[in-house]
Amino acid sequence: MHLLAVVETDVDAVVVLGEAGHLHSAMNGHASFLDPTVDSRDDIRLRGTDLGKRLILGAAVLALALSGCGGQADNAPETSEAPESVETTAVDEAPEVPDLTGEWKQSNSNSEDSYQQATITADTITVEWVTDGGDTRSLYWVGSFEAPLEADKPHIWTSEGDIEAMQSALLASSEESKEFTYENGEISYEVSALGTTTTVRLEQE
Repeated sequence: MHLLAVVETDVDAVVVLGEAGHLHSAMNGHASFLDPTVDSRDDIRLRGTDLGKRLILGAAVLALALSGCGGQADNAPETSEAPESVETTAVDEAPEVPDLTGEWKQSNSNSEDSYQQATITADTITVEWVTDGGDTRSLYWVGSFEAPLEADKPHIWTSEGDIEAMQSALLASSEESKEFTYENGEISYEVSALGTTTTVRLEQE
């Protein structure tokens, strides 16, 4: 529907044009339908009345309201799409290569006062007999040490004995080399004495 307002300095009038071309005018508080061929200026003038002024003011307010609504609809901000979530995948840390250097003590001894203990440095392993609750120590083995290179596999190395260091030790091994195995936090090796072979197991202290 279109709204047409006619305003003159000495005449106040409001004219509304409908969809069918009829003129709707408000005069003295009454509404009437007029033929579109009739001259609107002669028939629907409102001369200086308060009603005409109020109708003009109301038409102006209505026109501003309609134009304001249209502007708000046209200028409505577009809704931005939410950013897609980024999925992160946790990365399992690689197992560390074990450090075998330090002090080790026999875990399968039959006596608390008699057992074997070992000291491992960067390139040497030394094994001793310990008796009298730790008061007496005797050399059993001293030889080379090879550190493990992998974290998830058993580590086996052949220790080459220091023959000269063991020759003067009464309880030292007579072997020139000895095989040691590290697995699941434990070092194991065989000890032979008086015709009996026993597997010694050491745990790190």
